Order: sequence, then structure tokens, then C-alpha cells
Amino acid sequence: MRKVFRFIGKELKEALAPTTFFLLLFHLAAFTKALMLESYGITVATASVATIGALIVAKAILIADKLPWVGRLESKPLLISVLWKAALYALLCLVFRLVEELMPLATKHGGMTAALQHFLEEVSWPHFWVLQIWLLIALVLYAAVVELDTHLGAGIRKVFLGWPQRNAGHP
Repeated sequence: MRKVFRFIGKELKEALAPTTFFLLLFHLAAFTKALMLESYGITVATASVATIGALIVAKAILIADKLPWVGRLESKPLLISVLWKAALYALLCLVFRLVEELMPLATKHGGMTAALQHFLEEVSWPHFWVLQIWLLIALVLYAAVVELDTHLGAGIRKVFLGWPQRNAGHP
């Protein structure tokens, strides 16, 4: 039983930083989307969708960080590692955003094919890409901070937050 609690505690500690980051990021993106749609008189249920999306993407990023080829980025220059990780994270976010948009349409129109057709016709592409660019910039910042923390050790946490040292490699 003690092993189970240790494992759960370790998982929660690893998930804390990306979950917090993505909760903030997704809520800001949802707020931005709600403000853009309000000008058209459209309302959205933002908080629950943003929270669930943030939790899913944070876990997906933790899993992506465990991929063998991502570990090999550690030997590359920091810029390459940051850009590759940000691109991977952005791809994951794009997939989850598309699924988020397609699921309600699939239930409304009776299938994914019809949902995709309606999505392509009805989506406001400028709004979609503004949010995606916004996410990409935030993901580059996230990847940069994680990589700096990995390479500089606990110094970055101590300087910014006054937090004690933890294992290197974990934000």
C-alpha cells in the first residue's frame, strides 16, 4: 500500500507544473474565445471544457516527455530541444482542440464525417488560428522554462520562487 501512495505522490508532483500551466493557458484561451464569440452573440461553456482539456493535455505532455526520442533531445543545443518539444506539444494541443470542436458536431450531425464537413465550413479560421498561435507562443515559453530548469537544476526554482531543490529533469 505504501508503494501505491508513493507512486501516486510521485505522479501528482510530476503533473503539478504542467497541469497548473495548462489550466491557466486553457482558461485564458477559452476566455479569449468567449470574448471573440461574444461579439457574434454566441456563448460557450468555457470553464469545464478548459479544465478538462488542460488536464488531458498536461497528461499527454508528461507521456510525450517519456518518449525515447524526446530523451535524446537532451544532448542537442537547448534551442533545438525547446523548439522540438514546443512543436510536439503544439501538435498535441492542436489534436485536442480539433477533437474538442468535432465531438459536439459529431453528436449533432450523426458522425465524424458529417462533423468534419460542418467543421470545415463553419469554423472561423481567423479565430481558430489566433488561438493556435497564442498557444504555440505559450508552449515555446513552457518548453524553454522546463529545459532551463533541466539544464540549470534547481537554481531557476530557487531564484524565481524560492523553492527548494528537487530532482533535475522534473519541472
